[in-house]
Amino acid sequence: MDSECVSPPPPALPMRSQCEMIPMNPENPPDMDLPANINLLSSQEILDMINHHRDQIQLYVARLNPLDTTREEVLNMKEQFKTLESKFAKLEDDKLALQDQIAELVILESEYTKKFQDLQSLIRDNFGEPVLKAKLESRIKELEQQSDSVELKAKKDLDLDDFVSTYMALRQDYHLQKEKLITWESQGRLRI
Repeated sequence: MDSECVSPPPPALPMRSQCEMIPMNPENPPDMDLPANINLLSSQEILDMINHHRDQIQLYVARLNPLDTTREEVLNMKEQFKTLESKFAKLEDDKLALQDQIAELVILESEYTKKFQDLQSLIRDNFGEPVLKAKLESRIKELEQQSDSVELKAKKDLDLDDFVSTYMALRQDYHLQKEKLITWESQGRLRI
C-alpha cells in the first residue's frame, strides 16, 4: 500500500545548456507534466524552484506564446487605452460644460419664478376680487358725488337741457354700477 502512495520523483528540469539545444517550435510546445504531489511543496520551495529555473521558464513561456503577437496585442491595447483616455477627457469636458449650462438654467429658472410671482402679485393687487370690488364701490361713490354736484350747480345755473343730459348720464352710470355691485354681492365669489 505504501508503494502505491509513493510517486516517482519529478523529472529534472533541463539546464541552461540543454534549453539552448531544444528547438523552439511554437506550434507544438512540449508537454510538460508537473511533478506528482506538487501541491505538497511549500510556497517558499516553489519560489526557490522558480528563481532557480527562471531562464528555462521564460524560454518555455516564450515557446507557448510568441512574444511578437503579445507585443502587438499590448500595443493595440495601449492605443485603445489612449483612445479611451481621450474620449474620457472629452466626456469630462462635456460634463463640465453641461454642469455650467445646468447652473445657468437654474439661475434662469429662479429668475423666472421670481418674475412670475411678481406678476401674480401685480395681477392680484390690481385685478383681484377685493380690489375690483373696491374700485366699483369707489366709482359708485364718485358718480353719486358728481350727480350731487351737478344738481347743486343746476340750482345756481338755469341751463336745464345741459343739466338734464349730464345728470341723466351720471345717474344712469350710477345705477348701472350699483346694479353690478348688487349682482356681484348676490352671486358671491367671482369664478374664473
